Amino acid sequence: MNIRRLILSLSLGTTLALGGAYAAAQTLPNAQPVVQQPQRTPIAFTQTSLQGAVSRFVLGPMGRVHAVVLDSGKVVMLGHHGDRAAQSLGVGARIQVSGYSSAQAPNTILGATIRDASGNVLVQPNPRMIQRLTQPGGMQGHHGGHGRGMHRRHAMQGPQGAQGPQGQGHGRRFAMQQRLAQLPQRNATGTVSTVIVGPRGNIRGAVLQDGTSVMFNRQLARAATQQQLAAGQRVTIQGRGDQYARGVALVAERVTFANGTTVAAQ
Repeated sequence: MNIRRLILSLSLGTTLALGGAYAAAQTLPNAQPVVQQPQRTPIAFTQTSLQGAVSRFVLGPMGRVHAVVLDSGKVVMLGHHGDRAAQSLGVGARIQVSGYSSAQAPNTILGATIRDASGNVLVQPNPRMIQRLTQPGGMQGHHGGHGRGMHRRHAMQGPQGAQGPQGQGHGRRFAMQQRLAQLPQRNATGTVSTVIVGPRGNIRGAVLQDGTSVMFNRQLARAATQQQLAAGQRVTIQGRGDQYARGVALVAERVTFANGTTVAAQ
C-alpha cells in the first residue's frame, strides 16, 4: 500500500511539474523582456595647469561664447561664464588656466579657474562643478559639466527636431529649438582647425580655419566620430546660424566629410 501511494504521489508531482512547464512555455513568448540599461564607466579627471594665448573663440549657434582655443591647441570650456569672460579677453590675450581634464580628452579643460596675465580672476567655476569633477570614482554624468553647453540636446538639435505644442513642457529646450528654427540657412566649407570633444573623447563640434564654429547634434556627432574627423580635413557644412561679433557659428544639419561621405541629421 505504501509503495502504491509513493508511486501515485510521484506520478502526480511529475504531471503537475510538466503542466506548469507547459503553461510557462505558452506564456513566455508574450512576456516583455527586462532591458538592462548599460552602465557607463565613470570619468576620472586629473587636475592640470597651463598658460597660453587665446587664439579663437568657440561659439554656439546663437552666438554665445562656449570656450576658447589656446595657441597650444587646448580647448578651455567656459560654460555659463563664456560671454562674461569674453568681455575681458581678446584674441592674443594671455591667460593662466587651472582646471581638469580626462585621459580620453586631454586637450579639453573643464572646471577651469582662469586668470589674466596679472593674476586677476576672470572665471571662477561653481563649487558644485568642482565637486563633480573630483568626486571618488569620477563623473557619472554623460555631458561632463562645462562641456555640456556644447552638446545639450536642445542646443544642438537642428530645426528639424523642433517639437510641437506637446514639447512645451520642456521649457528651455523647446524655446531654444524655436529660436534655432528662426536662424537663417548658413553654409560653410573649409579645413578643420580644432575638433571639439567631450570628456569621453566624443566629438561635439569643430572650428574651421577661418574661425567658423560648427556644432553637431548627437547623430552628426556620432557620424563625425565614425568618420574620424580630425584637424586638417576639409568639410562642407549645411545648417543654420549667423555672423556674430566674434565670428560665424552654426548648428549643422548636413555634413560632407573629406572622403565624400554625406550625412544629414534626421
